Amino acid sequence: MERAGAVAALLRPLSSAACQTYFCDSLQLADIIEWTVMQCGVSTLSVSSFSAGEEFLRRLWRLRDSGMVDGCTLILDARAMKKTGLLSAFLDEVTDRVYVARNHSKVVLVEGSLMSAAIVTSQNLTRGNRTEAGMVISDHDAVDGIRRGMTELINKSTLINGTNSGTD
Repeated sequence: MERAGAVAALLRPLSSAACQTYFCDSLQLADIIEWTVMQCGVSTLSVSSFSAGEEFLRRLWRLRDSGMVDGCTLILDARAMKKTGLLSAFLDEVTDRVYVARNHSKVVLVEGSLMSAAIVTSQNLTRGNRTEAGMVISDHDAVDGIRRGMTELINKSTLINGTNSGTD
């Protein structure tokens, strides 16, 4: 959880900024997620991305192991699952449900015990050493709009592993 300081150097607390952006090569999406979860409280995540990698899944596992994330739904692109499928045992361990769809979005919905937020980013759930852009949103109406969009995407997706079909 040591990377939260690097995020805090670039972003203000969610309670003081309903919408803020970042554009840099010094952060990973997992850093932003961790920082957001720490402010939102114990959280359930809904994450959409084109693909996911082992390093990201390890960071997510650590958040779950710490008790700060108590649930995670992942939506990946059907084509990218050929590569990500190699990580299926790890996906089963880290997520509650994995869906596939025609998906290129990169969005994280953080629904916490204290507040909810959304992260919209250019980065896949993979390790990248490139400049990435993103937006962290805590505005209630905007987060609701993202929640509705993710629900629609899930409803058009195919469940490939997990304990539930459709949305909760």
